[in-house]
Amino acid sequence: MPVLAAYADGKSIQHRARRSACEWLETRNLACLDDTLEYRIKPEPKVRPWTVDTVPPMPVQVRWKGIQHRTFIAAANEHVIWLGGAHSGISYEEALKSLELIDGSPCGTTEPA
Repeated sequence: MPVLAAYADGKSIQHRARRSACEWLETRNLACLDDTLEYRIKPEPKVRPWTVDTVPPMPVQVRWKGIQHRTFIAAANEHVIWLGGAHSGISYEEALKSLELIDGSPCGTTEPA
């Protein structure tokens, strides 16, 4: 059962009454599966790159993923963002892939799952 394997891997599991339009609720314990409920792996939120209209107010501190080197976004236009001291910009897609905000959240817009 994929749900049990996902649970064993630490993924969040949700449940609701079978054939119901009720909202999905967090499942805290899968020790006893209930036949009256249906289960699913909680969908991961989707993150899309920022646009010039959704970049946080500047300057905003960011860090490179993996090396924790901090810098800041100094400017942005419809194509790229410029990091402090840089002579060229990086694309919004590259920022999402390579940078994160200081609190660890993505350099992009999170959409509901």
